[in-house]
Amino acid sequence: MFSVNKLLLNKLNTFSLIFTAKRFKYKKKWASNRVAKPSTELALNHYDFHIGKKLADRWPSIRLALLSQPKYCAVLNNFCEDLDQYLLELAENGGFDFVGRWKYTTSPYNGKFSLSNSQSENNNDGNNVDDMVGEDGNYCDDNDGVKDQIATSASRKSRLVSSKSDLHSFMPAKRILSEREKLHKLEYEQNAMTTNNNEVINNNCYNLAINKHNYFDIIPSSPDATLQHIPKKLKAVIYNRGDVSKFRPAKMDKKSGKLSYYLMDAASILPTLALDLFPNCSVLDLCAAPGGKTYAMLQTMLPDTIMCLDRSYNRMVRLKDTLRLYFPRDYIESEKVKVKVADAMNFGFFHENSFDRVLADVPCLNDRHSVTEDENNWFKSSRQAERLLLQQQQQQLLISAVKACKPGGIIVYSTCTLSPPQNDGTVRAAIESLITDHNIEVSVMDTGPLAAAYREYFNFNENPGFCSLGQLVLPNVTANFGPMYFCKIKRLK
Repeated sequence: MFSVNKLLLNKLNTFSLIFTAKRFKYKKKWASNRVAKPSTELALNHYDFHIGKKLADRWPSIRLALLSQPKYCAVLNNFCEDLDQYLLELAENGGFDFVGRWKYTTSPYNGKFSLSNSQSENNNDGNNVDDMVGEDGNYCDDNDGVKDQIATSASRKSRLVSSKSDLHSFMPAKRILSEREKLHKLEYEQNAMTTNNNEVINNNCYNLAINKHNYFDIIPSSPDATLQHIPKKLKAVIYNRGDVSKFRPAKMDKKSGKLSYYLMDAASILPTLALDLFPNCSVLDLCAAPGGKTYAMLQTMLPDTIMCLDRSYNRMVRLKDTLRLYFPRDYIESEKVKVKVADAMNFGFFHENSFDRVLADVPCLNDRHSVTEDENNWFKSSRQAERLLLQQQQQQLLISAVKACKPGGIIVYSTCTLSPPQNDGTVRAAIESLITDHNIEVSVMDTGPLAAAYREYFNFNENPGFCSLGQLVLPNVTANFGPMYFCKIKRLK
């Protein structure tokens, strides 16, 4: 390398160039000129590519809502003696309790949903995959012997080298992918969805050819049966559509010494309502921290006991702080509320058939956080491999939840993402694994009546090709709640 020095030699303004050798320590790398994209931008690019195409015209408004200020609800604390006074103050500011103000419309129940894609483009020979599966689960065909002979003969001929071929011809090598390129390819395949008969199919979640269990029915639910389980004690106050007023910080109740209400996403109340809690029931809350849904379930005043699990000690500290600020000390230290740091993926295998109701609010991409906050973002380049394992962890958590539930009990699976593989895809994969590997029968229950009762306050997905097994709350600037997906599952045996 050389550096150039310009010297003025005389008054005639003549220049002379003097070259001096100079050694640099190292060659400048190309990566130093490349500006790293923030995690939020990577998240937006991901959603634009994978979600934007599926939601089509609705995506721009949803994208805008994700980037806008979210709306909250105030869940009142029944342990405050001045509860009615706090409710009146919120009402004077335009708030109202939406839980007890339901309005039933029509149910979007669609009946049977198939787990099989046997008649799709996978059957290139025109045969049905199910017809090719024998009673023992192995593929069979009357012409297997003939086909094997033809294949063997063809393979032998392919190994012969023709005398006319040029042995010196160049054979280009296949492209070798780097580790980063392999991760990008795996993530693309994981999010690749195929639609067949208005169904969402995730090729990485489950085998498309299912032998004996190639469909399952969604258990219909009448409006009366659904709405009679709405808890009377649970009060969640929101503002009307288009009203972006913010709640004031919660007051400390002078008599009880506890905070008057808890602020949370109103869509997070829906999984609690879907659980159909009843008096003196036992509840398991997997992945309970930081405690919003645990708080909502306790405010129904229905569970006899509730077990709160989380594998993170730091997150469990936040849960304990929430309980301490809102509930009496003797209440949270009794056998009614149990807090435990444990791996929820294995908990159900050691505590089978133990709970009446189980909530599996699993870790997910957390769309709203991913597009607005760089801290602890799932789309950091260093977390790509971890992100690819997320769906497998969700499946194991749901299986653990079902095993911990008593036969006849209800499990609610919920996420806060729009991703179909992490929503319907995980539910389908877990159901197949439960049937084939664990000999446990479950059925998805219809949550249409519950969505219809609160359609006035939330924007629910109406595209069965994007979400068919559960309900999905879509963010909107007029009612900026969600995203929130929940699916109601009943364990049969």
